[in-house]
Amino acid sequence: MTGKIGNYSNSLCLDLETSIGEKPAIYKIAAWRGDIQQGEVFQGKFRVDAVQAKLDKLTDGAPFLLGHNVVQHDLPLLKRDYPDLTLLSLPVVDTLVLSPIAFPQNPYHRLVKDYKIVRDSLNDPLKDAQLSLQLFEEQRKALADLDTSSPNELLCYHYLLTSAQGSGWSRLFISARQTLRSPSLGEVKEALYAIVKDKVCRTRLHQLLQEDLLNPSLHLPIAYALAWLRVSGGNSVLPPWVGMQYPATRTLLKELRDQPCNQPDCAYCQTTHNPQGELQRYFGFTEFRAEPANALGGSLQADIVTTGMRGEHLLAILPTGGGKSLCYQLPALNRYWRNGSLTIIISPLQSLMKDQVDNLIKQGISCAAALNGLLNVLNGAMS
Repeated sequence: MTGKIGNYSNSLCLDLETSIGEKPAIYKIAAWRGDIQQGEVFQGKFRVDAVQAKLDKLTDGAPFLLGHNVVQHDLPLLKRDYPDLTLLSLPVVDTLVLSPIAFPQNPYHRLVKDYKIVRDSLNDPLKDAQLSLQLFEEQRKALADLDTSSPNELLCYHYLLTSAQGSGWSRLFISARQTLRSPSLGEVKEALYAIVKDKVCRTRLHQLLQEDLLNPSLHLPIAYALAWLRVSGGNSVLPPWVGMQYPATRTLLKELRDQPCNQPDCAYCQTTHNPQGELQRYFGFTEFRAEPANALGGSLQADIVTTGMRGEHLLAILPTGGGKSLCYQLPALNRYWRNGSLTIIISPLQSLMKDQVDNLIKQGISCAAALNGLLNVLNGAMS
């Protein structure tokens, strides 16, 4: 294998424009071949035989069908209305499926707006088909970079996506990894453990390696969870469509990151779910405030933080100087690190908002921002 990652410009790029509803109708069909710079667009009422003949001609010689959300949206409609199209027999690569893995730090890539490709013009499926090829080239570049920075992670995606999505993905990962050999289950277990052992509950990780990896329906959710773990604790969120189409992804992340096993040999749970350890990590204090005390003489501040870190409902009333700010800041920081949660703090004073954000920044914490009436609506800057 060479250092190149192959040429997909001869793939058939596809996009549909449809109505919305339980039985959507196809309004427009667009297909594009980048290698010959030719495309076809059908709109309005079009004859089945005309569509079939022209699309089959454009499909000739194409090794793949490429598009954005083609698996869930476009292909079922084409199979319903045009079941004899040659393109339906092509291996499929869906750029929507690949985006959270290629760009986990920015799942809303500049060409992607959730399900949609960002359009330069309104309702232009041919432009969208062309953009899907551009997006795919950037995704392949991201995979090639990952092969340099984290080859074990790319090995896992090779196994997980090929098994979950079919033959269209095999060549993609073979070229990205520059190897003709597909990874074995044993190699994936070893690589996955090495990558995430310090980022998740080891008790739940053991179950994932021994049980979940044997279930092909969980392979794509595992891949999305692994990609998010690469950027966990940073400014990234799991795309909503992933949670809707693959709810097991959120379940896996919750069980791996948010549910402590309380086992003494689990380094992740003993640190990330330890309020005192998190207090020292973020603020440098070794102990919570002793006063005000709880009914047993312990720290009420520690009780509040522990409840907040668990995501439980509570009402806490503390006197001035009782350490209220830390009671919501520490659980917010901990949950942001664990699962990317957003915490909204409602404060009565603009000066207090600014002071608290400034103090967090001095601690090296940059994931907080103040939103109030002093902001300039044009650029978000303080006036």
